[in-house]
Amino acid sequence: YRRNRIGVILAQYFTITLLLDRNDPNCQRAGTPAVEENPVGTPVVALACPHGVLNWGAITWVFFSRWITGLEQYTAGVNVITRVPGLRYAAASLWAIPADRGSLKRSLQEEPRILDKKGQRFSTAVPRRGGKVGIVPDGIAGIFKSTPGKDVLFLGKKRGLMRICLEEGATIFGGWFNGT
Repeated sequence: YRRNRIGVILAQYFTITLLLDRNDPNCQRAGTPAVEENPVGTPVVALACPHGVLNWGAITWVFFSRWITGLEQYTAGVNVITRVPGLRYAAASLWAIPADRGSLKRSLQEEPRILDKKGQRFSTAVPRRGGKVGIVPDGIAGIFKSTPGKDVLFLGKKRGLMRICLEEGATIFGGWFNGT
């Protein structure tokens, strides 16, 4: 299951700084115990910055996603990670989806599973999947533009992710991970 000991181990190494607006009603409960009973409204996009060579910081975000927003996330990335031996096993725990427009929109539009068929709230052991996507905004370029010892976000000229967020009315949670 996603919230296991490896998340705690990664969090001890990588410093996580969350960037959110507490004046936004959707962000007021974020990272508090109240978020479990009343999750952040969807759609939600979690930005994991910067990419770096190996994006362990963003993987940490996956393990803490439920505690921050009350929802589990899909993780958008290049399709090749689902085919490379070793990486495909890691991708399974990330619920990897392709980082294309159609996949992002479908995942953001999916209603999260919070209640069972009888209208009872799922326990914390049941994943709340849907309506949330985690993505690294600097993508592959972040790997090749990274410099050892420096945590820098590289943003090119593409703006499709922000366009999708605007079209879907997504709340954006930014996470900065030092040491990636």
